[in-house]
Amino acid sequence: PVTLTHGFYLAETELTQAQWLIVTTGNPSAFQGDHLPVETITWADAKRFCDSLNQHQRDARLLPKGYRWDLPTESQWEYACRAGTTGALHHGIELRTTDGRCENLNQVAWYQANAQGQTRPVAGKRANRWGLRDMHGNVWEWCRDSYTDKHPGGTDPWISEGADHVRRGGSAGYQARTCRAASRDGLAPAAKGNGLGMRLALVPTGS
Repeated sequence: PVTLTHGFYLAETELTQAQWLIVTTGNPSAFQGDHLPVETITWADAKRFCDSLNQHQRDARLLPKGYRWDLPTESQWEYACRAGTTGALHHGIELRTTDGRCENLNQVAWYQANAQGQTRPVAGKRANRWGLRDMHGNVWEWCRDSYTDKHPGGTDPWISEGADHVRRGGSAGYQARTCRAASRDGLAPAAKGNGLGMRLALVPTGS
């Protein structure tokens, strides 16, 4: 069980390559396209992007007072993905298979059985009830937390100690089971690949 006491905002989709290039130079993505999610980024790359975006928006006086851009915590990510549901998928329908093609998952995700080996333009699948898209599949999304085998729960949890960092959501190259709302994994912060991206969160300063 987790209790969140600070309101936050989460981007509708993964960060796109066009959005990445507004703030920084060079596109690291293996699959190129303005409306494709940025990928092949490390956890440190994702954090540096957030820092650059914060500075960019402070300079332009666009950053809302009392907030900053960051990666979501793992708990924030799962809360936003589920949008009040409790099953495997955010539209309230369960997986029918964990390794092959699943028509229920096809409605909300690009994954191994339907993506044809590459990422797809964001927002092409059904949104959850809070308007968030691609929470299942397309690219894994880095979270702020370090990875631990068993999440401790609690109030506003953020795991800051550990060698690996959390990724959530599954990707276009992975099986259906990894796209479940509860599926979690960890990677070294220097890891990167063509299925590993990010999603921005706008969180209260100090949280």
